[in-house]
Amino acid sequence: MPQQDRDDLNEWDEYYRTNFATQTPEEITALLDGETTWKKYTQELSNLGINQHNRGNLVEHLDHIAFMSAAADKKILGNEHSWTSTRSSWGFLIDVGSADRRGANLLMWKPGGLDGGLSVLLVRR
Repeated sequence: MPQQDRDDLNEWDEYYRTNFATQTPEEITALLDGETTWKKYTQELSNLGINQHNRGNLVEHLDHIAFMSAAADKKILGNEHSWTSTRSSWGFLIDVGSADRRGANLLMWKPGGLDGGLSVLLVRR
């Protein structure tokens, strides 16, 4: 495993231990969706190395989807969405999905948002 990946995983592990290790799943969800805390966690999570080095930003996702949908002439991600490393001006996480030649669907999420249609487009930097 490359050193950068080890460093990113160690950073994530430390972040988890510091913020969530003693919390129940319900308490974690409350923190991630809380009216006064969600923006803090959105910023912190999106800035972690594991996200910055492996999730594309909004432009990279749109470029990838446009290229793949034109090459394959089909919908990329189907009805699924993939989180980007980009945050909206309001602080939400942005995901992209349900993309085809006509465009893509952009959604904004708090970090505790759950959806069965979430996938990952990994972008190595």
